[in-house]
This record gives sequence, structure tokens and C-alpha cells, in this order.
Amino acid sequence: MAKLGFNASANRIQQALALSEFPREVLDLFKGVGMVNRTARELIRMRNEQGMEQIVARAIEIDPAGKSRSQILALICGIENGRHFRTYQRETPLSLNQRYRDGIESGLWSTMRQAGKMMEVSPSRLAEASAIAALPQEVLDLFVVDALTFTMGRSLRNIIQLRGIETIKKRAIAARYLNPRPTRQDLLDRLVGIDSPSLHAKVKRRRAKGGEPGGLFVELHLDAADLDSESHLDMILLLMNFKLANGITSRKKT
Repeated sequence: MAKLGFNASANRIQQALALSEFPREVLDLFKGVGMVNRTARELIRMRNEQGMEQIVARAIEIDPAGKSRSQILALICGIENGRHFRTYQRETPLSLNQRYRDGIESGLWSTMRQAGKMMEVSPSRLAEASAIAALPQEVLDLFVVDALTFTMGRSLRNIIQLRGIETIKKRAIAARYLNPRPTRQDLLDRLVGIDSPSLHAKVKRRRAKGGEPGGLFVELHLDAADLDSESHLDMILLLMNFKLANGITSRKKT
């Protein structure tokens, strides 16, 4: 695919295939307004939750004339007047952000505070979902949309702050072509810069104090079952101590 210049991610291909299974009664509603990637994701999610028969039954009753994409989607999903959004306890940040954006587009609300009251979600969670949705597309393409949780999103944001956005973009592009496909933790390790099955990293943020954001710190996790884990740890500590000692020495000489 790469040789032919085809740059679609595996997630996008799966999404297109799933969308192609929808009957014309549903797809034709979007002829005038078009269908964006996020609209397709929401349709697929609602089909999985409610079933195709219910989606089609609603679609048959909808007149798309004069309606926006968000209004059509809301009617298909059974959201009366767009004002009875269901609260999804395990809703992913990308899905939550899309519901918020749809409400902005259709004029249901104009601020996160207003949206939070109607969606029964705190404005801070909406803000976090928006920040995660704003991650570089190169990074988002590495993860299945429905599997990108808030915890994973926080980790990705921390890694970008630690390593720099351009470095992370390059590593994300390189990781896209790995075979077999790495696990989520392996992908995080790759973005940090670790390429070892026995060593994993977690980039975390300390709790904020005095209104200031907490600093970042990195946890390194060694596989206890690996016979070489002790020697790996010794090597890491040796390199770190050497680096710190040289830094202190150089400052003393100046």
C-alpha cells in the first residue's frame, strides 16, 4: 500500500468497511451534508449498541432537508431535539469530544460549562477530552479509536511534553509499520525511545501544588522474569550515575 501512495491507517480501512455495510436508507441521509470521519465512528458505535434494525427504522422516518449533519446524526441515534444525550460512563475521550463538538456545531451550547450541564459531564473532563483529541494525527492513528482511554491519552500527552512533538511524530510514523503489531504498552515504549521487551516506561505527572502543574517523572519497569533484568538495571544506574557525576564535575570546574 505504501508503494502505491495509499496512506490510510488500518483503523480508517476498518471503519470504511464497517460503514459500507450500512443500508442506503441511512447513508443517503448524508448526501447533502457529507459525512466526516467522526460521524462515521458515531454511527458504527450506535449500531453496535442499538442494532442495525433500530438505526434503519429511525432513518426511514427522517427528512434530511434543511438539517445539519449533527442534527441528522442525533435523530438517527434517537436523541430527541438533541437534548437528551445519554451519559456513557466508559465513553472514550474522542467520542466525548465529538459529542461536544456536535453540540457546538448545532448550536445546542456555546461553552464547555453549558455543555457539561446538558451532557452531565464536568467541564474539566470535556477539556481533557478535547486536549486528547488534539493529539497529532500520526499518534492517534496508532491506536484503535475505541481503545484510546483517558489514561492512555494522559500518557501520550506527557510523553509528547517530555520528548517533543516532532520527535514523537517521527517515532509514531515508524511504529505504524511494525509487524507484528505492538501492544499499547509497547507503542508507548517506542514513543519514549525504548525498544526492549524486558523494559517498559511510564511517564507520569506529579500532583499539582499551589495551582502550579506538577512536574513529569519517568518510571522504568523491568521484567522480573528476565534473567538479565538485574544486569540491565545495573547498567541503567551506572550510566545515570556517570552522567550525573560528569555534570557535577563540569559545573565545579567552571
